[in-house]
Amino acid sequence: MYEFIQHYFMLFSEYVIMFLEFIGVMIILTGSIRTLIVLYNNQNNYGHRAVKIMLGEALALGLEFKMGAEIVHTLVVANINDIVLLAFVVALRIILSLVIHWEVKQAIKDGEDYDSFKEEF
Repeated sequence: MYEFIQHYFMLFSEYVIMFLEFIGVMIILTGSIRTLIVLYNNQNNYGHRAVKIMLGEALALGLEFKMGAEIVHTLVVANINDIVLLAFVVALRIILSLVIHWEVKQAIKDGEDYDSFKEEF
């Protein structure tokens, strides 16, 4: 009975991990495409802070979903080496997420009217 429950728990966990990874990738992909479209419409104005904010928000949200998948993955790992590797991956994603959040906050503080720009797209 225990093996039966464990088998289905592992199977369910793998589906949850794949689903969360997929959502994270799709958010990053759609945010990147949307940012490219906005960048193209602004005649490739790379200095426009609102474009950077849009991309940063998409990356941060996508990384949050991918981090959630890694946390669920810790439930199904079998040995200490996998746990150490997952800890490094989660730590890297946390650092990336914090840096992206900080950059977005700084870009908003620097003063462009991001809300009015965002409403256009």
